[in-house]
Amino acid sequence: MRVIRLLSAALLIALFSAGPSSGHNGRDTRDPDTRDSDVRDSRQARDSDSRNRDLRDAERRERDLLERELKDAADLAEDQAKEAADAAKDNDRPDGDDSDNSGSGSSNSGSGSDDDDSDDDDDSGADDNGRRDVETDPEGRERRKGELLVRGDETLAESLRAAGFHRLSVRHLNNLDQSVIRVRVREGSSFDADLAFLRGFRGAIDAEPNYVFRLSGGAETGNATLAGDTASTAVPADDADVLVGVIDTGADSSAPGLGERIGNSRAFGGRYTPRPHGTHVAQILVRQGVRVDVADVFQTDANGAPLATAESIARGIDWMAARGVPVINIIISGPRSALLSEVVAKAIARGSIIIAAAGNDGPAAPPVFPAAFPGVVGVTAVDADGRIYRRANRGEYVDFAAFGVRVPVNASSGRIEYVSGTSYAAPLVAAAVARRYRTPRPGDAITEVGALRGRALDMGDRGHDPVFGWGLVAPSR
Repeated sequence: MRVIRLLSAALLIALFSAGPSSGHNGRDTRDPDTRDSDVRDSRQARDSDSRNRDLRDAERRERDLLERELKDAADLAEDQAKEAADAAKDNDRPDGDDSDNSGSGSSNSGSGSDDDDSDDDDDSGADDNGRRDVETDPEGRERRKGELLVRGDETLAESLRAAGFHRLSVRHLNNLDQSVIRVRVREGSSFDADLAFLRGFRGAIDAEPNYVFRLSGGAETGNATLAGDTASTAVPADDADVLVGVIDTGADSSAPGLGERIGNSRAFGGRYTPRPHGTHVAQILVRQGVRVDVADVFQTDANGAPLATAESIARGIDWMAARGVPVINIIISGPRSALLSEVVAKAIARGSIIIAAAGNDGPAAPPVFPAAFPGVVGVTAVDADGRIYRRANRGEYVDFAAFGVRVPVNASSGRIEYVSGTSYAAPLVAAAVARRYRTPRPGDAITEVGALRGRALDMGDRGHDPVFGWGLVAPSR
């Protein structure tokens, strides 16, 4: 009897385990609609689980990145505290490059300004006004005194610290997925020795000086009109989505016509500082019916003159490209930089069209960058009669010409002033492109620039020439 009861119990358990949809030999006897519904539910559940896993992975990556940034900031603060303690013990220690005198900081002012600094900055060599020391290498290229840029992954910063380098800043470039670490030449070493050491350092992708770049402005030609007269800044209503990103100084949003036309603005060299150059470039773009985003990449040197560095420009371009700005107008010139070359190439690959001033160093001057980088549209300046600007650079990297001599701009005094230079020609080309190219599309940038060649008025020698490029681009309106 005990055996019979056990067998009966086992049979009941098997029947209940099979459930109402189970038939003979384990076959599913449910109707097809029910089975299909259960399959769909199961698939949806798996898809939901997959999405949840992806979300958790993204959150984990974001958390890991934040933790790395916080660690870098903590390590940097520890380094600074140690050096400050050492300096306190040594009253004879000189100021300058060997001291931790913070510069202008990383705060910003101006409309919509924002700083992307997630870590601390030690702008050594800067006085209380944020002025930076500059030196010239044997080839005549300017660079930040005693500063080197090293690129690698997120672990490189700690390795450099262990090798005896004092880190001035650690930045992450989204489009390159690389960290850029700015370091000071080690005490007792030399610039060239540390540069060679870092170029062979394990984990380093590349190392180079923190090159200095200057404005491509040209000359203020004066001849102001009566007070109260202003150049037209009227903007057609249907051009609200035409956008150009400007890599320059800060622009004054209170200048006539600019307030509502300046969108995002951000500082990458210190405090967001409106200056006449960036303001005038923005005014020229706005007159062409363009909205403007501004990346202020400038600091000041020891003489109070504006300067940008390879690091600050790279960060500005990276910010623009990551946000999908279709046309980027760079009004800066300087030496070739491997860091900038890679950042520019990546932005172009993402679909951004980069337009840069060809420079104002004279007809015999060497090429300037970023205008001379492959894929960048270099712009020169002509006067109202089509004559080349006397100070304009020449070379095969010149792609187009535009009006840029005695260009009227609204001065802070309320009068109209006239400015000249390739800086003021490049915005006209940028606006002409932006009106037709409003969304970055990888692969289409080349097509759009080719179409611009067809619309340009051939000047000088037939076809492309080193003076006018492919010819004159007329204002878009």
